[in-house]
Amino acid sequence: MNAADQSQHVPCDLCGSDDCEVYLEPRRMRSLAESDFTVLGEQGEHPRIVRCRVCGLIYANPRDAAEGLVGKYKALPIASYLQEESSRRLTASRDAAMLRRHVPPPARVLDVGCSAGLFLDCLGGDYERYGVEPGQESAAVARRLIGEAFIHNGTLDTADFPAGSFDAITMWDVVEHLVSPRQALLKTASLLKSGGRLIVMTPDIGSLFARILGHRWPHLIRSHIYYFTRPTLERMLGECGFAVESWGTYSRRFTLRYLFQRAGLLKASPQTSSPGRKIGFTVPVNFFDACLAIARKR
Repeated sequence: MNAADQSQHVPCDLCGSDDCEVYLEPRRMRSLAESDFTVLGEQGEHPRIVRCRVCGLIYANPRDAAEGLVGKYKALPIASYLQEESSRRLTASRDAAMLRRHVPPPARVLDVGCSAGLFLDCLGGDYERYGVEPGQESAAVARRLIGEAFIHNGTLDTADFPAGSFDAITMWDVVEHLVSPRQALLKTASLLKSGGRLIVMTPDIGSLFARILGHRWPHLIRSHIYYFTRPTLERMLGECGFAVESWGTYSRRFTLRYLFQRAGLLKASPQTSSPGRKIGFTVPVNFFDACLAIARKR
């Protein structure tokens, strides 16, 4: 077996228990090299999903080894993501306006898993903006938008930020990908000033839509290794030093082309894109299957 294809058994990241039950059996597990981690490439493929009998956290177990996952993220292409840039910017602009309401400028903001830097770009230059992104292509685009010195191409663990140096930290569709959300949230708490805000958005496996669809839920993909409900996310945030101030669901805007591709009704195009490209009419999408938590560092 290739080293990248090795799997590992892990205990619960929330309570540390090794007592779990099968939640969903695995589906269509190819070699890691063949698996496509892009936004349209990995639907219907995931490892075994278990639920902790002690605290209820749902996670992949066994899962791809951390080394293999890091390698996939590092090499992840950005072209298909940028094909939807104009619609993603509409979502990012809404997110930036929400952050402004909670943490007005001037302020120092870190976006963990910043991808191509669209959220930071929409946030505007009256903030001091930083990003962390493991993907080489994504980080390169973000550096062109935000500045070479402000984007760390790596993980939160490898970033060298001073403790207590940020007023706000955001994680948009990130925590479900992390090898240890608990360790990342503890690190996040250490980087925030007292009273600083954390915004976390992640799929909600406890939602009605997720429970109805089961194996067909679009967020069941190989790169998602943790699946939170509001209670498990609130407990983890609390144990990492945060108090949740508000909850919400999360909507996105997409082109009809992208939605048809996600539904398998239209073949994904290999066409590349560049920042600023306009791609037509967009529609809002919200199946109430993602949760948004705004938390304060205690």
